[in-house]
Order: sequence, then C-alpha cells, then structure tokens
Amino acid sequence: MTVKPDTCLGISIVNERTPFTFCAVNVRLQVTDLKHGELADVQKWIAMFPHAFVAVNAPSRTNKGLMKMTEVRKTLNPPPTPGHWTNLRVLEYELRRRGIRTPRTPEASADCPTWMHLGFGLYQALQECGFSPYPHNENPQQWMEIQAETSFYALAGNTLLEGHTLEGRLQRQMILYNCGLGIKDPMTFFEEVTSHRLLHGNLPVNLVYELKELNALVAAYTAWLAANRPQQVMRLGAIEEGQVITPSSDELENIGLLRQISIFGIAEIPS
Repeated sequence: MTVKPDTCLGISIVNERTPFTFCAVNVRLQVTDLKHGELADVQKWIAMFPHAFVAVNAPSRTNKGLMKMTEVRKTLNPPPTPGHWTNLRVLEYELRRRGIRTPRTPEASADCPTWMHLGFGLYQALQECGFSPYPHNENPQQWMEIQAETSFYALAGNTLLEGHTLEGRLQRQMILYNCGLGIKDPMTFFEEVTSHRLLHGNLPVNLVYELKELNALVAAYTAWLAANRPQQVMRLGAIEEGQVITPSSDELENIGLLRQISIFGIAEIPS
C-alpha cells in the first residue's frame, strides 16, 4: 500500500435518537475527537479530513442469498441445518457459530432495521465524496466495514464479557488501552471506588466509555491498523456481500471461507 492517511476515523451506529458516534485518531494513536450526532453531522465532520481512512461499524451491503445456495452451505463446517441459517451473510454464520455476537444482515432491504439503513446511507455518502473501498493503492480516502465485536474478539484473544454491562465496557476499554490507544486508563475507575461511593451508588462511571463510544474507538483503531500495519489485519467474507476488516487472529484465520477473493467464483451481484 502506497498511501497512508493523516487520520483514522471510526463510526458506530445505534437505534437511538442520536444514532451516530464518531471519533478521530491521529497517527500517534491520540484520540482527537469523540462526538455524537446525526448523519448530516457526520458528513460535515468527515469533510474536515481530506486524507482519512474511515471504518464503519455497520454492514455495507445486504446479504446476497449465498446462504440459500446448496453449493455454498456444503462448504461450511459444520454445514447449517437444512432450512435454517438462510437469511444472513456467510461471514455472520461463521462468526456466530464461534460465539461472536454479530447482527444478521437480511437479504431484503425492507427487512433491515433503521440503523442498517443509516449505515447504507453513510457508505453511499462516502462513495459520493470520493472515498474508495479499502484497500486502494492511490486514494488517500478509503472506507472499510468493520464489526466491533469481531475486532474486540480478535484483539482480546479470548471470550468477551457482555458489552452492555459495566464489566464488559471495562474489559473493552482495557483492550484498547493496552493497544496503545490514547484513552482513559480503565484501572482509574477502581482507584476511585471507595466504600462510601459504593454504599451510595455513586460509582465513577464517567471514567468508563459507553459501549457505542467503545465501538467507534475500536473502529478507528482497526482503520489505524489497516493504514499503518496492514500485515496485522485481515479481510473476511465474500466480496459479493461486503468484506469485513478485522485485526488478525489465529481463531479467525481458521474460518472456513477464503479471503480477499470471490469465494465461490460467483459473478459480481448488483446491489
């Protein structure tokens, strides 16, 4: 890869009134921005970074019906039960059977939840602004799809705690802190917990990032790895359905689908 960005951006989307959480990380892994907003806010914000890699924690495409194809299902180990596991991407099946929580991406756009539609809109906006899918040898503006839970799993090398719990958030914050990302040290939380605070339910939760913030941060870190240490990331999934960029992991390397190429030799399927 011949181009490197000045900044790596991470974006996470949730079903809330303010759906987007977005952050910026510089080449030294310092977090220079962490915000919440609407799609228009994100678009205006991205325009501030003419040389940036953007990682989005949302599917880039609907599934293309590969999991309904007999020849595809036969390649999976173990093969899915007949009639089950049909309306999701191949990648999502492989990750779920390894215990990694990942959303199912429906085949019909009408069946996709609101947050997925917001993601599709964001990818389209990025394309219209001149961003190219990662990897691209010349364009300093590139986008990539990531799955936060998969990135955390790869970085942790072990099972993750439930993300919506305090301990799960602390675990994810520690993972990122140990990776060198310039965020709050999660151990400070324990230093601030006193018996008085515990008795009165006044825990220093302001020292712990929200899950949507952690997901945006791991997206930015994954983009940073892709830009600066491309040998430490891998692409998973079928090109036809959109590939996911994730930190390398021995467990993920064992997923029974080939990477970087069309895994079944199927011609490109229109969106």
